Amino acid sequence: EIMENSTPIQYLLIGDTSTNKIITEFSSTINSSKIKKEINQIFQKICKTQAKKYNERNKVSSKDLIYYFTLVKPNYTYIILADDEYSEDLVFEIIDKINKEKIATMVNEETQELNPNGRIELKNIIDSYQKKNDEEENDENNKDKKRIIWIIV
Repeated sequence: EIMENSTPIQYLLIGDTSTNKIITEFSSTINSSKIKKEINQIFQKICKTQAKKYNERNKVSSKDLIYYFTLVKPNYTYIILADDEYSEDLVFEIIDKINKEKIATMVNEETQELNPNGRIELKNIIDSYQKKNDEEENDENNKDKKRIIWIIV
């Protein structure tokens, strides 16, 4: 149903670093297995890090991809892959929005996975930033392009 490159936000992972548990994953790319593997590796490294630094902007690159991440207390990780045209500021704005809306706490008590309300809220946030990016792209047609992956913890 979702076509490749139909949306600037291509991949998102929300996880809990205290339990090493993935709360939810969202993908709008057809060939996401490589991306999923890389994001899961980064998530596992974050989970194993002893001295976690919270609320700092960080980035990790892998070939042509850049992963942005921020650790957010208590122990949430959000990882997002976006298209080239997405700015770093917009990446962290989305991270802040997801965190402020407490999406990571909207889980099923038994499975600790995102519940239906959480999925709807997350989709609404993602959709609102898809539109915002379209508006910005119309204003700034000739910007340098970078492939961006966002990680929020």
